[in-house]
Amino acid sequence: MNNRELLELTRKISNSYFNREFKHKIQFNSR
Repeated sequence: MNNRELLELTRKISNSYFNREFKHKIQFNSR
């Protein structure tokens, strides 16, 4: 695995984590 692949993988993971957290915050705030 080279640096570019590692970077892409990290970006995908962080994006999915961020999206999940963001949706959770929105749902929490909308109550």
